[in-house]
Amino acid sequence: MTKYKELLQADEKATQAFKDYERDCKVFIRKLRNNLVEFLECPNNKVIWAKFSDSTLSTFEQEDGFLECAVNRMMILFDDNYYTFEIKILLSPDNDISSNAVGLRFKVKKLDECFVVHHDKDDISVHEGSQKEMNDLIEFIFKGMKTFLGTRFDDFIKGEQSSLGFIKT
Repeated sequence: MTKYKELLQADEKATQAFKDYERDCKVFIRKLRNNLVEFLECPNNKVIWAKFSDSTLSTFEQEDGFLECAVNRMMILFDDNYYTFEIKILLSPDNDISSNAVGLRFKVKKLDECFVVHHDKDDISVHEGSQKEMNDLIEFIFKGMKTFLGTRFDDFIKGEQSSLGFIKT
C-alpha cells in the first residue's frame, strides 16, 4: 500500500468517526424529544426539535469556538465537541393556532457510551440504554420548566432574566 493510500484510509476513518458521532447525537436528541412527548402525555406535534432562526444562527457564528451548523440548522457544533440544539414545547389547546412556546436550549456531546447534556450550569450524564438516566433528565427538564413558567412574570416585573436557561418564544 502506498503512503498516499494510507492517508486516504486514515481520512476515511476519521470522516466516518465524525459522521458516526453526529448520527449518535441526532439519535439521542430524537430519543430525548420522544421521551418528553411520552412524559408530558401530549400530542406529538407539541414538542418540536426546532431549527435555529437566521438571527440566532448569525449570533452563534460570531461566538468563539463555532465550527458548523448541521442537520438543517437544528444542531450547531462548537470546538468543545458539544452540539447545541433547541427543543420547543408548544403550550396551547389542541385546536388553538396561536401558541405560546418554551424553548429549551441544550448542549450534548458523546463520551464513549455516555451522553453529557449541558443545560445552564448543569451537566447530566445519560448512558446509552439507561432509561432511568433518561427519565431523570426528563424530570429535571420538567421541574425546570415549571419553575420557569411559575417565575417568569415576577422576573419580568423585576427586570431580571431567567437564570434557568429557558426561552419564552
